[in-house]
Amino acid sequence: MDVYIGTYTKDSNSEGIYRASFDPSAGTLELKGLAATIENPSFMVLDSQKPVLYSVAEEHEGMVVSLKILDDGTLSELSRVPSGGSSACHLATAFLGRQVLAANYLSGTVSSMKVSEDGIIDPQVHTVQHKGSSVNPNRQEGPHAHSVNVDPEGKRVLVADLGVDRVITYLMDEETAELSAENQHSGAVAPGSGPRHMAYHPNGSIVYCVNELSSTVTVFAYRPGSRLDAVQTVSALPADFQGESHSADIHVHPSGGFVYSSNRGDDSIAIFRISEASGKLGFVGVVSTEGRTPRNFAVTPDGRYILAANQDSDNIVVLSLDENGMPAPTGCEVNVPKPVCVLLRE
Repeated sequence: MDVYIGTYTKDSNSEGIYRASFDPSAGTLELKGLAATIENPSFMVLDSQKPVLYSVAEEHEGMVVSLKILDDGTLSELSRVPSGGSSACHLATAFLGRQVLAANYLSGTVSSMKVSEDGIIDPQVHTVQHKGSSVNPNRQEGPHAHSVNVDPEGKRVLVADLGVDRVITYLMDEETAELSAENQHSGAVAPGSGPRHMAYHPNGSIVYCVNELSSTVTVFAYRPGSRLDAVQTVSALPADFQGESHSADIHVHPSGGFVYSSNRGDDSIAIFRISEASGKLGFVGVVSTEGRTPRNFAVTPDGRYILAANQDSDNIVVLSLDENGMPAPTGCEVNVPKPVCVLLRE
């Protein structure tokens, strides 16, 4: 299994996207080297239909880059277009890889663009500007779109905006790539929470949102074309935690039985058990990521491992998952400068 590792190149020794090889049968991770030279590739996604990887170039003028995955696993740039805003930080694909969407953090915009059959991104970008603010004067002085999350039906995208404490629903147009806001269906989190990343339950009727500023997870009931209703919010930190911590990433176990989120500050993965009846969460505990500032992580498709990227200790760590969903360090890790994204390709 190939593992692509996105990094921050600014003020670091990183040169771009790195590649490693993960053996699920043994739980071992081996660094292969640099896959592509690109500036601040802080988030990446795979095309579902063709051997193409999409990456942001998170700079003041955000860019979206498409790269062909070569037979040896390295990457060759196909195209790059402006992301429709500043500091592109998250991507998603839609309509079987015919469109790519981007969240731009600094400008508070969300954009969509068409993609050709050979992975070339159309330079015509459709952009929507978010508006508003919330209660944190340092982080919520304006909109900060932080993730784009295409729903299981593939017709709508939920955009978590950290700056306005809302999850905004858009209907996507398959032909034009334009986005139509469904404001009456959008959801809200508690003021000052700062919604960041999201993950759908396999049943499609529940979506989990990790809130960066409050280190919480909000559970939303999701019905396409209906209002996004928050049914629960639970802390991602132990009750006795003292200090500063900010949540970053969130994933659902392939079994649908557990949710995991990362804590930067506590430097841990939080574990939640999912109620089969309601989809609500029960906090189980936290496990160390054996490093500092776990920004992004991935759960392997077989549900047996987590690969966590520790931004400030320059390492990717392998954690094993037992039958109860609990992670444990394996002692296996590789060193990469400023790793902030882990992308698995079988």
